Amino acid sequence: MIMSKIIRQPITVMPDGAGRPQCFTWRRRQYKVEALVEDWLEAGSWWDGEGEKAFYRLQCGEGLYEIYHDLAEKAWYLYRVLD
Repeated sequence: MIMSKIIRQPITVMPDGAGRPQCFTWRRRQYKVEALVEDWLEAGSWWDGEGEKAFYRLQCGEGLYEIYHDLAEKAWYLYRVLD
């Protein structure tokens, strides 16, 4: 059974030429992306003024992480850590 912890904290991302994350920094620690497991787009809560978000599920050495790029804000966030 996969457990997860919601984080929703800003992160710094180094994307590749296509905009996919190569690595990210969270809490002063850098996580190298070993595999892009899945990616998808979500519309967000448009009724609350949220914009579209590009989500990525990433394998980074010791675990799985979901991050998203808020396309309207042009900001990256760590969404959750999966155990």
